[in-house]
Amino acid sequence: MDPGIVIDPDIAALLVPHAPHELVLLEGSILADGCRDPLTVWKNKRILLDGHARLDICRRHALPFAVTEVELPGRDAAVAWVLNRALARRNMRPIAVSYYRGVLHRLTVAPPGTRVDLDPGQGVRGAADLAHEFGVDARTLRRDANLAADLDAVAESLGDDFRRSVLSGVAKLTRVEIAALAAMTVVEQKRFARTAGRRRSKPKPPKPPTLDLAARLADLWRLAGRDDRRRFVELVGVDEVLGELKVTTKRRVK
Repeated sequence: MDPGIVIDPDIAALLVPHAPHELVLLEGSILADGCRDPLTVWKNKRILLDGHARLDICRRHALPFAVTEVELPGRDAAVAWVLNRALARRNMRPIAVSYYRGVLHRLTVAPPGTRVDLDPGQGVRGAADLAHEFGVDARTLRRDANLAADLDAVAESLGDDFRRSVLSGVAKLTRVEIAALAAMTVVEQKRFARTAGRRRSKPKPPKPPTLDLAARLADLWRLAGRDDRRRFVELVGVDEVLGELKVTTKRRVK
């Protein structure tokens, strides 16, 4: 019934947990009709990729289940398989969708200048290809990559349960608040985690830039050539800065 399936804690930590009512419905369905959908494992590694909740229910009730295997070239490909599967099957909060896209960007997008067409089996692709696959633009994908990096950095201090609470919506934090939390020291992060539930506090984002800074940026923009402007806006994180500046900049630029 249980042919040595391995639960990888790092992969399991990335998954958005089922809501309590979803687990009740799933358990009732399995008890009534059996485990109809097979579990998926990484071939030869026997690491579970899909069906964590179903495996737990079947183990607790000693119920049989089927297993399918997929061949994957390495661990990054296994994680990418899990995230793509989750994005295709489950209704998730927007922040969880953005986080998954960000992790996929980190795992599968080749560094600038890499020839991704030389070896199609290497599992990497260009940023434009990934953005097209999800129907977003490159700037959105970069913001998702920043979110994933920030949330993973915070999870290093506060644990995987914190990341799961954000992805599931239990901790209602925006990406700006997550970025502010990531910029804190470990001591400050842990203090926030201890007091957030009691005080309903949220990490405060950095203060917005002054009007003088916005005006200076507008002046530099007017003086820059087309190539310099393009390189500037393609820098990671610039879109968030411009988003904060757009109101004050419009006031000063005619």
